[in-house]
Amino acid sequence: GKTTTTAMIATILIESGLDPAVMVGGDMFALGDRGGYFGKGNWGVYESDESDGTFLNHQAQIQVLTNIDNDHLDYYKTLDSLYESFQKFLTLNPNSKKIIFIDDYGVRQVIKRVKSLENAFCITSEMSVIGRNFIRYFLKNGKLFFNKDGKWFELQTPYTGNHYLTNALCACLACLEVGVSLEQSLNILENYKGVKRRLEFLGTWKTVKIYDDYGHHPTEIRAVISSLFSIKTHPSQRVVVLFQPHRYTRTKEHFREFARVLSVADFCYLLPIYSANEKPIDGVSSDLILDNMKNKSKVQLLSGDKNKDILEILSSLKEEDLLVCLGAGNVREWGEALIQFHTPSSFCK
Repeated sequence: GKTTTTAMIATILIESGLDPAVMVGGDMFALGDRGGYFGKGNWGVYESDESDGTFLNHQAQIQVLTNIDNDHLDYYKTLDSLYESFQKFLTLNPNSKKIIFIDDYGVRQVIKRVKSLENAFCITSEMSVIGRNFIRYFLKNGKLFFNKDGKWFELQTPYTGNHYLTNALCACLACLEVGVSLEQSLNILENYKGVKRRLEFLGTWKTVKIYDDYGHHPTEIRAVISSLFSIKTHPSQRVVVLFQPHRYTRTKEHFREFARVLSVADFCYLLPIYSANEKPIDGVSSDLILDNMKNKSKVQLLSGDKNKDILEILSSLKEEDLLVCLGAGNVREWGEALIQFHTPSSFCK
């Protein structure tokens, strides 16, 4: 949720007239499909990425921590080393205000190592927790309700999914520290335009709706699939995933988790691994995911030849399917080609 949360903060600050400088790891529709903007205001908002440890060079006045997953272990080697780095991140600037989503398991493991959270807003769904720095929330009917200083607020965004709502709450609290009221932030996010490749609607092929998402870690994939299930209009409508694993090292580390979360979808197409310039690893391929899927009749391994794959996909799609292209590689190209494909009516039954 780093990119989405950063984009939401940027959107609020821009719409509030604060003209911030922006640096985000995706193309924001509100910035004309750009990922950066040189504002003239007093604030800058940027996405800080933990993948190579460089986030420890940053000492922002307001820090937002949404979740910590067991990712990038090719760099960190161990989960303990990853947690240690996030512990350092939270203590880089003792005077910074911290917005921390403590319902996340990885985040909870890190804050156990931090001595003080006096300057933090700790966001939790645990209603029994009491304290000035705890922000309690609950989810109902596609909305998030949260309590701040004894008052309940209602939050809603145009994008479905619980992760969008909790990211939005983090964004609102960060902007509150800048001086934007919660009411103003909530109004702005009701019209949030989103970021390219974050559950982006690409278009339709016949009655099939096609989306694209950058999700490439099991936690992200689970959230995207959950979002699509929440927008189904009738029980027979299927959620279909076209997944392209990203990197051999990540596939080796998470193939069982990939299989588990992809099994939730009604059907799944598996592309070959997108290498991202990594060298192949013996025995590591998309077959590892396929072999661990619960129901192999609900999954189809594709060749990686786009023209052949499109014919395979279209021959098994059904009316009103929701299809999402998932991965950090070039899987979006398959979705775009599907939309442009002209085919006889024998397809998509």
